[in-house]
Amino acid sequence: MKYRTLLNYFFKFNLLFGSLFFCLNSYAQEDTKSDIPNLKMNGDVALLSNYVEHGLTQTNKDPSLQGAFFFNFGPQFKMGLWASNVDFQSTEHFLMKFNAELKIQISTSSDFKLGYDNNYYFRTADRNGNKLYLVVTSHDYRIRFENNSDWEGTQTRSNYYSFGKIFDLNNYWKWDNEVGYTMVRTTGFSDYFDLRSEFIYKGGSNIFYHAAVTATSTPSQFNGQGDVFFYLGASTSF
Repeated sequence: MKYRTLLNYFFKFNLLFGSLFFCLNSYAQEDTKSDIPNLKMNGDVALLSNYVEHGLTQTNKDPSLQGAFFFNFGPQFKMGLWASNVDFQSTEHFLMKFNAELKIQISTSSDFKLGYDNNYYFRTADRNGNKLYLVVTSHDYRIRFENNSDWEGTQTRSNYYSFGKIFDLNNYWKWDNEVGYTMVRTTGFSDYFDLRSEFIYKGGSNIFYHAAVTATSTPSQFNGQGDVFFYLGASTSF
């Protein structure tokens, strides 16, 4: 039954974002060759010593293996799957996201992305939910907004705002910094800031190495889930 529900979600997302894509496509910059949908598939794989999202560990400080596969319906719209192991000190150990994203290129250095995630956990439905996000990027500065329907399995909504900047240190090194603010509606939790600072090194064979530190402004309310974390990782795309 739950797999039938998954398929229903997938086809609804396809219809919704497919319609949105074809409506907005007429307003995009004219490029006859690039506007032809090619259904090209791409993806990425990452191995992290800790999976941290908005300052909160999703793997109880354990390593995470993540993978994503996307179909590109032209240069602006893509749909696909993203998956990772998780650990919340419960029976839940796997997260899959159905993702659809529309990207509008404003200029050579500016764009915005409108996306939708449907989070699906296979053991229980307590953490299932959806997320709508908007990311505006200009000259390596970015502003992000998210609306989450089920924050950390509490069955309540949250809003997330962040501001980030990527610094190109040289041909091999990048420094990515981001500060975020989460507004929660859950009794017993208060709004909080989170900070992430990450160094990224581009190695051979399109492999990126990551070293990051994260923290939250009120770690005591998360019982160890929002402490200061340092983690390492490696990722590649294809």
